[in-house]
Amino acid sequence: MFARTLDVTKDNYLMHNNYGNILKQSKKFEEAIEHFNASLKLRPNSLEAHNNIGNALYEMDRLDEAIEHYEKVLFSNSDFATTHYNMANALSVKGLSDKAIEHNQKAVSLDSSNMDAFNNLGFELAKKKRFEEAIESYKKAIELNPDFTIAHGRLGLALAQSGKFDEAIEQFRIVLKDRPDDTLMHYNIGILLEEQNSYEEAIKHYKKSLQIDPDFREATLRLEALSQRME
Repeated sequence: MFARTLDVTKDNYLMHNNYGNILKQSKKFEEAIEHFNASLKLRPNSLEAHNNIGNALYEMDRLDEAIEHYEKVLFSNSDFATTHYNMANALSVKGLSDKAIEHNQKAVSLDSSNMDAFNNLGFELAKKKRFEEAIESYKKAIELNPDFTIAHGRLGLALAQSGKFDEAIEQFRIVLKDRPDDTLMHYNIGILLEEQNSYEEAIKHYKKSLQIDPDFREATLRLEALSQRME
């Protein structure tokens, strides 16, 4: 439909932009960028087109180019919440956590309904060992979506790093309700139960982890060591 329409309305910037989005969703990123650029030629000040080009470049791992387009958007409109979020993602991949934190914070300040931005902000804060702040950010993501499994898992890790083992185990168990065969969650619970001297329960989770992934070396070593201590 869009392709036929473009044949008739080649100077329609909106059609180029919409068709580019369809191509991007189909992972035809080079073709998508061609249409976003065509849209940009027709409307040079289109922030949406720059943002979309940045997103396509990001998917192609052309991060520096993506960031250039995001910067153009934010130079014209520093309150473009979606672009702050996209910029944070690109900066995170480049390992620039401090800058990623800044842009995620701006994103959630402009759009408090963005659960992904809260989740990603928590992840970046945890990288910097700012666990209490990370915990709060994950909790906000979960408030927006109680079924946000990834946020529950990450919250569990931040709680564990903060020494809040019972709360961490609770979060890991929530993940297991959605993903009962998540070997890492069973392993994490095993570690925390072992720390709490609940050895029998820890062994059950190590064994479950190995049942799912027999080649999980860390779980094998922990199980063997704990079993020897209990003999």
